[in-house]
Amino acid sequence: MRSWRRPSASGKPYPVGLPEAGLAICPGWGGTNLLPARMDPAEAMRRTAAGRPLTFDEARESGLFDAVAASAGDLIDEARRWVAARIGAGAVVRDGAPTRWIGRRDGAAACLAAFDSVRGELPATDAASAVADAIDAGLTRGWQAAARLRASTLGAVASHARGGRGDPGVL
Repeated sequence: MRSWRRPSASGKPYPVGLPEAGLAICPGWGGTNLLPARMDPAEAMRRTAAGRPLTFDEARESGLFDAVAASAGDLIDEARRWVAARIGAGAVVRDGAPTRWIGRRDGAAACLAAFDSVRGELPATDAASAVADAIDAGLTRGWQAAARLRASTLGAVASHARGGRGDPGVL
């Protein structure tokens, strides 16, 4: 999910999404702060907290893909067409923040309303709680705070998986 643009090929029934929460791991930046800005925010938050991926068709219908090739063989050509169209549309203005994330002015209010509406529905698990914390950090304290929280959460999960041992090379 980390990529801010994604081409895809149709015809392959693979799952799209973030299974980490279903594995009791807090999903990363992509699931907690980017996915809700790319599709219906409430649905993205529910799915991320539950670890429930989308089917290819659900992802396409939700607008998750920027371009969809007719087949895997057409993917490179479709990606090139998409890039050429973006170049033709003019340069993307960068301000140092991610282009599409939950705190952008054009979507922050909708993401906050969605978060307020689904917070009580999220599973009562540590992973879902970490998802809620990361979403809250992104909405209230900015993308950098959400990224820092995600990094510290991952470290805590890895430490717990090692039985509290400090050796980062052994899980």
